[in-house]
Amino acid sequence: MSSVPARIVEFETIDSTNTEAHRRAVAGERGPLWIRSDRQEQGRGRSGRAWSSPPGNLSATHLFTPTCERTVLHQLSFVAGLAAYDAIAPHLGSGAPLQLKWPNDVLIGPAKVGGILVESANYDGAIVVIIGMGINIAVTPDIEGRAVTQIDLYGAAPTPNELIQVLARNMRSWLEIWNDGHGFAAIRTAWLERAHAPGQRLTVNTNQRYLEGTFAGLAENGALLLATGEKAPIKIEHGDVSLASTLPLSEKRA
Repeated sequence: MSSVPARIVEFETIDSTNTEAHRRAVAGERGPLWIRSDRQEQGRGRSGRAWSSPPGNLSATHLFTPTCERTVLHQLSFVAGLAAYDAIAPHLGSGAPLQLKWPNDVLIGPAKVGGILVESANYDGAIVVIIGMGINIAVTPDIEGRAVTQIDLYGAAPTPNELIQVLARNMRSWLEIWNDGHGFAAIRTAWLERAHAPGQRLTVNTNQRYLEGTFAGLAENGALLLATGEKAPIKIEHGDVSLASTLPLSEKRA
């Protein structure tokens, strides 16, 4: 992994920072590069969902070229989650329950404050990774069927420019620890330390089936472990996960 500090380019308005990253990759950009925009007109999340990106929030994408095998690229959701968590945490009051949710969400309590979209493509023989990150700083966009929140409800919010500087440093540090997948055990441990507690009730939609159970941790490869009452937890490789418990956070962590 390159130790070269990432550059940052900024826009007032853009269609999508991830789309701009792909355009630059086609033109030969290999990073490390961050792209930030005050507003996205066609921001997107996982599974093609729209992601609202109003001014005041962070809409950014990190482009870089790892030297890892494609089989470990999914681990970058955890790396990005750690970078986002550690960038947000210093701005929250002591009672704000910041937590990570598999595979790519940052929550305050049950409400989403940030999302991550990892994409990759082969450009001229090089695997280029593009990690889009949206963090609600000062505005809470509506997401159908989801609780959503923003940083400034819980403390002194940074500006998008301030937050991306910290996020870029955190990403660089966690990518070095990840080390093209060789350090995923440390990433997995750090992610679990920041995740909701074991035993948290979850629902999972894999598009093939709908499952209910409790959080039992992560497999060594990063798969979600869902306890359903069977002898062994089910390994979930792909799916949409929701927190199902309505208990107060203090009771969930008791």
